[in-house]
Amino acid sequence: MKVLIYTLSGKLIRPRQILAFSLDESLFVPAAALDLTISDMLDECAGSVLVYDGEKLLFDGFVDRQQVMESAAAGGSTRIRARSRGALLLDNEARPQTYQRTTARDIFERHLKPHGFTRIVGHRQELGSFVVGKGMTEWEVLLSFLEKTTGAYPRLLPDGTVNIETYLKSERRVHLSNTRPGAVRYTGYEIRYDRHAPIEKILIENENGFYTTCVRNPAAIEAGISRRKYQTTPKEYADAPVRNAKLRIRESMRDYFTVRVTAAAREGIDLLDLCFFGPLEDGKRELIVTGRTLTLGPKGWEISAVLQDKSHLEIDLSEGEKEGENHVVIPKPVIGSGR
Repeated sequence: MKVLIYTLSGKLIRPRQILAFSLDESLFVPAAALDLTISDMLDECAGSVLVYDGEKLLFDGFVDRQQVMESAAAGGSTRIRARSRGALLLDNEARPQTYQRTTARDIFERHLKPHGFTRIVGHRQELGSFVVGKGMTEWEVLLSFLEKTTGAYPRLLPDGTVNIETYLKSERRVHLSNTRPGAVRYTGYEIRYDRHAPIEKILIENENGFYTTCVRNPAAIEAGISRRKYQTTPKEYADAPVRNAKLRIRESMRDYFTVRVTAAAREGIDLLDLCFFGPLEDGKRELIVTGRTLTLGPKGWEISAVLQDKSHLEIDLSEGEKEGENHVVIPKPVIGSGR
């Protein structure tokens, strides 16, 4: 593990010893979070941090907080908290405007490249009209554009690449098992179901106030979950109300089923790995890594990974055939009795 710290004046610092290390990254959060404690007592304000594992760049980001500490018991040290470049997309609002005939590359050039991102990889789909609303962050602009086109979730890589090729493209297959030869050994795990999260179905209001279209969630229905929502479609989805409902259902499935696995290792489990997990190897689930925390503590290196059922996150967003529920009407309240 190699850490490079640059001060605001451009001075390079190579820490003598890493006392503590934690790198937290998630597919659904654009900014990875680094918490680093080194034995050096920095006398200058740090501006940026790079972390390498061999030749692989793990982290490239900006310092949010720096604490220089000294005590008789522990000696001197410096603690640094930093976020990756994706934090700039969260911290900066986009300029309100309306685009005509715009592509993902146009969005990249206007909203991401100015913040240091180097290239975009993915589709060439175009929108005839796209509105950047007041108060939207640069990240929300990219998400909104992709929701209206491919439905892919963007992945921001440490080298400055913005990958919008697919929603969940697995990088490799990994076996997590304490009995299988050559597999990654785990030290503990937790399997959790949050049945309060999924939406079973969404009924969509038409221009006449009738809820004539119903979008169902097969996974929630199969699990016996009853949670119905009524939708008045936002104006930006006026031409694609079913797609908007499916996006809401897909979002609701993120927390339904998760497996959290820990392993005493520094490598072997990465984001988007397709995992075969020993206790659940029944051939019915494809688990994909959507979150990972790499830590160095008193007992050495440890990986904590979040695995989710890939099928729960890959809901088809195409319009398809609308399912009708004839004239489901919400009665309007009567104010006053007139007497």
